[in-house]
Amino acid sequence: MLNISSCSFASLNADNYTVIEYISVPYFAGCVGIYYFGHDAEPKYNVGDTIFLQEVDNITLGQIYFVFTRSERFIRAIHPATNDEAYRLVPLNPSFPEQEVKKSDILQAYKVVGTISREQT
Repeated sequence: MLNISSCSFASLNADNYTVIEYISVPYFAGCVGIYYFGHDAEPKYNVGDTIFLQEVDNITLGQIYFVFTRSERFIRAIHPATNDEAYRLVPLNPSFPEQEVKKSDILQAYKVVGTISREQT
């Protein structure tokens, strides 16, 4: 798993982020795990969950992605926008606003493959 809280690189790999631990779960083979610290994807993903991501070359509309732009990183469902040059990014938590982002402003998108939750003690 990678610690991405203090970095802003668009590529999730050990060269850009500190590896904090390794886990072996066959279903998540080829994925990168990150700790989730936000609230925009609650209640599906909660603070402290490990979210497993897979780098993709193409975005499938309606799927959930971890999106890097020049200024933000967030988990959103990606839908068609009002024009073909943008995507409509829909947060999983309805308390957060939808937004349209130019396709060219997305530096990288990682498909959310799954999650593991930890009980807090």
